[in-house]
Amino acid sequence: MACPDAPAAAPVQAAPAAQPQPAVPAPDPVAVAQRSVANLKLKTVAPGSTPLEPGSISIVGVPTWMWAENATALGTVTDTASVPGLSLTLTAKMTGVTWDMGDGTVVECEGAGTKWSPDLGTGDSPTCGHTYTKQGNYTVTSTAHWSVTWEASTGENGVIDRDLASSTATVRVGEVQVINS
Repeated sequence: MACPDAPAAAPVQAAPAAQPQPAVPAPDPVAVAQRSVANLKLKTVAPGSTPLEPGSISIVGVPTWMWAENATALGTVTDTASVPGLSLTLTAKMTGVTWDMGDGTVVECEGAGTKWSPDLGTGDSPTCGHTYTKQGNYTVTSTAHWSVTWEASTGENGVIDRDLASSTATVRVGEVQVINS
């Protein structure tokens, strides 16, 4: 039974249902790794080769040694990157150098090569070399190959390879002729 003196109850309204927030997609570790590799300070090769003196001429049939002058600067590069919900550790290492010798020969070398010095003689380089067979002026280009491994805080990991071309150099190759009398 209703009480005649009681105030009328206010109608009860249900609170509007909370709209679900759209799920924020988790960052893609591969995409973050690729962007992060682009930000690494990977170096190109500062090419070194025999003969050492500027303006010198290489000789047909005499081995030319090639190496990276900045080999110590081409060591391991590490970095971290993070975005909301994900962090990465990246480790980059130069794995080798490709030399386009300008005469149609491409030389693939592991590591940075061996710097020539007079005590090593005129033989073949133990790590990276080429012997020209014709005289001429050849444009040489070196390309450093980097391998970047990455590991995400999610446990995912991978490898991204990068190639960085350096500037070119001109090698003059001459011929030596001996005349017996």
